[in-house]
Amino acid sequence: MVKPSRARSKRSSRFFTSPCPRGSAHQGSVRFRDLSACRLRLRLMAWLPWAPLAAASLHITEEFIFPGGFPAWYRRYRADPSRITPRFLVFINAGLLVTCGEIGIIGGTPLGVRAWLAIMALLGSNGCWHAWASYKTRGYSPGVITGIGIYVPLAVFGYTRYIGSGAASLTTAAVALAIGGSYHLWSAAYHGRSQRP
Repeated sequence: MVKPSRARSKRSSRFFTSPCPRGSAHQGSVRFRDLSACRLRLRLMAWLPWAPLAAASLHITEEFIFPGGFPAWYRRYRADPSRITPRFLVFINAGLLVTCGEIGIIGGTPLGVRAWLAIMALLGSNGCWHAWASYKTRGYSPGVITGIGIYVPLAVFGYTRYIGSGAASLTTAAVALAIGGSYHLWSAAYHGRSQRP
């Protein structure tokens, strides 16, 4: 007899890795639609694990390359700019890209789904922080466009997709959301309170 936890793990893995059943239009329109939907689902699930890496790359490009200006803006925003060194920024962003790449490699496994939910909660909360910082400063926060335009919608889409498909339970999603969403708390604790009220 298969233990329940093992059964759930196999079910989640099978959702992403099992091939679609063979079929053709001769088997009826319903069968054909089911086959097409299955293939579309598998293509989407093969792409989704890599989405955080693509999103983070675009976000970092906006912050540091075009239009750039994030380091100078961030030093003005934070109360203690001495902590915002080039080494710190490289370490944080390189670590983010490596983590996102690893999530893409492990793909739609149960561990991969949990890691995806956690990292997208972090990125989504980062996008919300950019929006809040822009509102507080009444100006452009480098990264706010990709933060709100990519991070947040991708996080909402992924959470909805993974929970709706049964690949992640509500409990798993809630824990991942709490872990990843705590980004702004430990970031504020590290840097101290903002200069602005």
